[in-house]
Formats: sequence, structure tokens, C-alpha cells
Amino acid sequence: MQDAFTETYIKVKGEWNYYYRAADKEGNMIDFLLTATHDKKATLRFLNKAIGENVKPGPNCDSTLIRQVHAC
Repeated sequence: MQDAFTETYIKVKGEWNYYYRAADKEGNMIDFLLTATHDKKATLRFLNKAIGENVKPGPNCDSTLIRQVHAC
């Protein structure tokens, strides 16, 4: 299993929300974000936090996503 970032839309207390989840290679949750709006800035902050605190690029790492997130 590879590191994963998922996005879905879930109902919480009768309201629809966006749920973002970052998981490591073993499937353990690294972090999540629950937000009422589909907000690009909030998503990028979440990715920066999850990647910055947990991703250590290895020799086979495609760091394109990491560069794109940190460039924003």
C-alpha cells in the first residue's frame, strides 16, 4: 500500500461536509480535515501539514505533489 490522500463527502449531524484523510503506507491515519465547504486554501493547508509532518521522501519518491503543494 502507498501513502494515500482521500477526499469524500459525508453527512455529519444532518449537514454535508468534505472529509479529507491522509494515511501512511500501512493504512494508519496520519491526519484528517472536516470542512463544510470545498475550500482549496483549507485543503492545501491540510496537505502542507500532513506532508510536512509525516512525509520523508525516499529514493523512489515522486516529489511532484510535494513540490506543487509547497509552491502554493
